[in-house]
Amino acid sequence: MDAPQTQAPQMSGCADPAVAAVWACLDTIPDPCHALSGHDLSIVDLGLINGISRDGGSICISVTFTDPSCVFSYKIIMDLEDLAATLDGVSDITVSADPYPLWTEDRLSDKARTLFADKRTRFGFTDKTKSDAITNEGSRL
Repeated sequence: MDAPQTQAPQMSGCADPAVAAVWACLDTIPDPCHALSGHDLSIVDLGLINGISRDGGSICISVTFTDPSCVFSYKIIMDLEDLAATLDGVSDITVSADPYPLWTEDRLSDKARTLFADKRTRFGFTDKTKSDAITNEGSRL
């Protein structure tokens, strides 16, 4: 059995072809919440992927959701697990939903940062501190 191999997020020039194939597919998986609102952001754009490890034909993808109670987490997990059937040399994919590291906007791609900045301006949250306080308050409900 091969030793487990782990790749860091968005690692360029990945040496492991199976892990590289998974990375290549991740940007095609839309974030369900943004897709419903008509925005083209992937789970990679949101910075949900912590890393990928491989042990033989088994792949484990570590994710951190924007909120632990995300109602779309099941959809993202199912989409990730369904990748196994489309990739040569991958027998199964398991998803590890990890609470740490905590998700922050620092994980956003440039594309997502632009959309988040536009939403703040549009809805009157030009002060990021005020916006963060409201977001944090909402996540405690």
